[in-house]
Amino acid sequence: MKIYIANDLGFNTVGAFWLRMYFDRKLEEMFLRLRIEKYEIFEPFDDNKGDTWESIADNNETALFESDVFVGISEGQSFDSGVAAEIGMSYVQNPHRPIFVMRSDGRAINDHPETSLNLQVQNCVCKTGGSVVDRTDDLIDKIERYIREKKESEQE
Repeated sequence: MKIYIANDLGFNTVGAFWLRMYFDRKLEEMFLRLRIEKYEIFEPFDDNKGDTWESIADNNETALFESDVFVGISEGQSFDSGVAAEIGMSYVQNPHRPIFVMRSDGRAINDHPETSLNLQVQNCVCKTGGSVVDRTDDLIDKIERYIREKKESEQE
């Protein structure tokens, strides 16, 4: 199983610090266990080795399209356009790939009172059976539950 992690946190010092010190501490144990179990984790800031913007984008697209699970993280006053684009790409290419999104910033960015994201982005997430959460522990729970259920269904 391959997991693609899209985020907007590596573009600035504060975001990169949060990604390494908080995100990694909470999720690294789970990802380490998944790697031991032969799962592949692709995180563009760590895994992308392209020389040009085109090769970086192509590498991201290939990893995204080969993934079984999409994890998106976007913090800040607005939802990151790159993460939103990758969510749309993921949904259009494979509407059965679950999309799990975490956004802990409580400021409203929605355009409908019943959504926590842009309604088109949230629609893509929900149609895959994924969800939007606001806590790292909830994101971990969603990913682990999906993996456990997937394993059980493959054993039947």
